[in-house]
Amino acid sequence: MKTQIIITILAVFVYLSANSATISISKKNSNDPSEVCNNSIYYYVTTISGAPSGYTVSWIYTNASIPEQSTSEAKVKWTATSAVDGYIGTIKAQLKNSSGTILATSNTITVTIKSILHLEPNLTPYTNGTTTLISPCSAGQVSLEVTKLEIPGTGIFPEKIYNYMWTLPAGWSANGITSTGSNEIQGGSYITASYPASSTSGTIKVKGFEAIIGCDDATPQSSKYATATINRNVTLTLTANKTYFLCGDTNPITYTVTANPAIPCALYYWNNSSTATTSNTFQKVPGLGNEIVTVTVIYGTSSISKAITIPVKTFKAANPLISGETDICSAPQEYTIAQIQPGYTVDWNCSPNLTPVEENNDHATFAPLSSGSGYIDATVYTPCGAAVPLARKQVWVGTPPTPTIQSLNLCGSTPIEINASSIAPVNYYNWTISCGTLLSGQGTSNIMVQPNCNCYEIYVRLQTQNDCNTSSQATKYITIDCTGVTPLSVILFPNPATSETTVSIETSGEENNLKSGTTEVSFDENEEWELAVYNENQMLKENKTKLKGRNTKINTAGWKEGVYIVRVKYKNEILQEKLIVTK
Repeated sequence: MKTQIIITILAVFVYLSANSATISISKKNSNDPSEVCNNSIYYYVTTISGAPSGYTVSWIYTNASIPEQSTSEAKVKWTATSAVDGYIGTIKAQLKNSSGTILATSNTITVTIKSILHLEPNLTPYTNGTTTLISPCSAGQVSLEVTKLEIPGTGIFPEKIYNYMWTLPAGWSANGITSTGSNEIQGGSYITASYPASSTSGTIKVKGFEAIIGCDDATPQSSKYATATINRNVTLTLTANKTYFLCGDTNPITYTVTANPAIPCALYYWNNSSTATTSNTFQKVPGLGNEIVTVTVIYGTSSISKAITIPVKTFKAANPLISGETDICSAPQEYTIAQIQPGYTVDWNCSPNLTPVEENNDHATFAPLSSGSGYIDATVYTPCGAAVPLARKQVWVGTPPTPTIQSLNLCGSTPIEINASSIAPVNYYNWTISCGTLLSGQGTSNIMVQPNCNCYEIYVRLQTQNDCNTSSQATKYITIDCTGVTPLSVILFPNPATSETTVSIETSGEENNLKSGTTEVSFDENEEWELAVYNENQMLKENKTKLKGRNTKINTAGWKEGVYIVRVKYKNEILQEKLIVTK
């Protein structure tokens, strides 16, 4: 028990001893300044208390080096850098035990290093880091100035730097010295620089250059450079007032050279001419091919050549179309072409069933020889050597041919769609139906027909019309085939009706089909269907769309007495029933 107590007491003693250790540092010579010269050496000492045996001291510093050090003293050489805080020196010490654990950290001593390495002048009139354009034609002078730099650590009224080293573009001069582009010219914070007429670009650089008063090291220090770029290289652009020209155009095209920076001293040699001009514009009437214009610009000892091509076109935009009627009856018809320029010629051609009556370059007249499909062609020739075939104009000559009728066999009372086609463009389809009712589509190529349930076939007749005449009559017999009768039907109740009737879609064969295992006839409550009602004159009386459910109502109040056709379109089925309206 006593042994345990002794061990505990010793541990507490060791802990308290470790945590009571302290370290501080101070100047070895209390008269040493806080503002020091660059590369100067000073000594700093430690005061340590409560340290265990075997302790060590580590010195931590910035902008300095320590040639010699011990646990009690450090020899410090303050060395400035070009970093932003390169003139601030700091030093402190850390007390560590034999295991390297930090027991205490000292105070920090800060000094100001008399240095200009971190300073950067402010250059005017050219802003630091920018590029300035100066015409290569111009010779002149510019006043260059920097705000005097101040040396840190030199008191409330700091010492200023009065000496600066200037680097100018090659050929420039200042203070009686001509620059090679790399040599430094010594001057003050303000100089007058002369520049020649030259295309040589370069950089202006300036730095402070001063020996610090009161420091043993009399070697001048240099600050950072302030720089500005002088650009005397010329960028040339050759443009024209047209992006293309039409063949045969006699209006001159104007070409212009734009220079940046401006070069008023330039000479221009257009289209390989041996004669120079001072004008940066040039006009030329285009010829019969693509226009290629060149220019050589000479200024000083420099020369730049440019070229531009302006293409020749036959038409401004897309090729024009042959304009005129699509039907040629008995009289000749005229056809025209737009955008035909002076000097253009047109070669007209036509199908064998037409004959040219007159050809007058941009227009021609053709007369019919025989009926049928025909065409008119035209090719445009230009004095520039282009031959441009235009899109063929399709025409029909004379009366339209007998149309063709297409249909399916009818099934009971279900309406059927009948289609027709014609190889000629027609204006009107004239249908005649026997043993059936034409529900809709008269005048068009598609009709809907309600068959007569007492007939075995429907007799369809059709004639087409164009601007010339009416075609021969086409006929077709359509057999009523009820082998595939749909199990769907339309039920009207009441029928006859006086003021209202309900239209229902019924699956009359559903019961039998269910017994045989067929479910295709079941009605889909979510399927949309359409309803249309026509009177005896085939005029639409009622129309409903996007219906859902089996039933919908029709208000017949105010309708004339008579027979109406109720037509339902459900999925791909067309169902129909007669509605009788009475009063």
